[in-house]
Amino acid sequence: PGNTPSRERIFVCYPETTDAELGCAQEILATIANRAFREPVTDSEMDTIMRFYDQGRNQQPEGDFEAGIQQGLARILVAPKFLYRFEDEPEDAAEIAEVPEWMTRDRSENIDSRPSYRRPWERDEG
Repeated sequence: PGNTPSRERIFVCYPETTDAELGCAQEILATIANRAFREPVTDSEMDTIMRFYDQGRNQQPEGDFEAGIQQGLARILVAPKFLYRFEDEPEDAAEIAEVPEWMTRDRSENIDSRPSYRRPWERDEG
């Protein structure tokens, strides 16, 4: 695939040995997830991402470190925290959401129940 600026930004490390792959994969995927989720990734989320890394890494016959990263990245890109922006309700939301009294008054007595149109064949009896 070649060494491109986007690859350099994704691969913040590259393992020298197979023993170093897991730690490097965690560093890469945590860095991406933190940016993608716009907040620190939780341990539970990281466990899910790493399961996808493991599936890609151990996939036969083409499974390798980069295939694992690809699968972990694919999982990040479909995570609800990436697809949706969750916001906490402000503490003063009840005050903000108050509806003015004039908007809730019953105005049914002011509404004319007769139709606002007249059919041409009907005579005006009013």
